[in-house]
Amino acid sequence: MVLKTVINLDIADILHRHRHSPTTFSELVSSLPKPCTNHQILRRLLRYMAHMQLLTIVPPSSDKEGEESYELTTAAKYIVKGHEKSLAPYAIYRLGEHHLPTMHALDLSLSGDPETSTLAMDIIMMAYTGGKERNEKEWKELLMAAGFTKFKITPIMALQHVIEATV
Repeated sequence: MVLKTVINLDIADILHRHRHSPTTFSELVSSLPKPCTNHQILRRLLRYMAHMQLLTIVPPSSDKEGEESYELTTAAKYIVKGHEKSLAPYAIYRLGEHHLPTMHALDLSLSGDPETSTLAMDIIMMAYTGGKERNEKEWKELLMAAGFTKFKITPIMALQHVIEATV
């Protein structure tokens, strides 16, 4: 469903149009075909794309106002709609509502009615991940509030990280 959403939002196409320099998050958001009301989910989609090696995340630089930027990898050409070997139409067909009807709430979570979006994402999170995504600052606040005095976040070769906390 992530791939379907990425294709429907033209994310690969937008990054391909900006291929001569990395695209900031705000540039990407302003180029989307429809308004994005949930930036947290969009950032999560982008991180997942990076994990799948469809894009690279460029750390913030001083000339881009502290925003991370994004660039497509060579493999992503297959989801750029205008590319001669694009698999985007096939992916949309295979990931269509008639094939995976219960997962189509992800599209709703990025734009549309906020209440429906929130409910849709809550259901997806509850059913598939069992929790909430947190950034390092949120983990620090949570762990400190729980009485831990020190913590270490270790990235592993997956979307998850290992968190060690001590009292």
